Amino acid sequence: MSKSVKQVRHLKIVLLGDEGVGKTSIALRYTSDFFQENYKPTVGAAFHSKSSNYNGTVYNIKIWDTAGQERFKSLSSMYYKDCDIAILVYDITSKSTFKSIGHWERELRKNGPQDVQIAIVGNKIDLPQRSVKTKRVQMLAENKSCHFFETSAKEGTGIKHLFKKMCKKVPNQTSTEKKKKEKEQGKIIKLIAYDEKKHRKKCCRN
Repeated sequence: MSKSVKQVRHLKIVLLGDEGVGKTSIALRYTSDFFQENYKPTVGAAFHSKSSNYNGTVYNIKIWDTAGQERFKSLSSMYYKDCDIAILVYDITSKSTFKSIGHWERELRKNGPQDVQIAIVGNKIDLPQRSVKTKRVQMLAENKSCHFFETSAKEGTGIKHLFKKMCKKVPNQTSTEKKKKEKEQGKIIKLIAYDEKKHRKKCCRN
């Protein structure tokens, strides 16, 4: 290990929120510095990864970008397991997506780890037609013991700051805990690949 690297940490991050709030855009802007206006809705969940060096600590980050459609909400809980960070995303121009944050937060508290670090993120701050006031969300985040950020995946505003700050909030883990988490993540990756294969076959038959 390089003298400039103090340690290597493996973190699992899950992105939650309604369809169209920009979860995929946030993930891709962070991992690939890439943005496009329109994406096809995520089916089940998509997987992204990135390694970042923050003050001498290398973070190997695995990001699970979950589907926001109603029919997939019941499946989201499988991605909460063993996550270190949960990012709950809403669209600042849509009050309905902000109201859904309560649902995602309750589900996470119910099915996720007790020590998960939670961020509430208002995305699309590049748009002028704001419908959700910043102060209102700040108060909610404080009451829920969550962290609060605002971002623009389109312009890249606040994306690096969001991930850097949240990574540093996660307490250190033992080597046993890391191995267990990596094993569980490997199982989920295989399951997603299998589900996507079945989905493609069904589409071809139709």
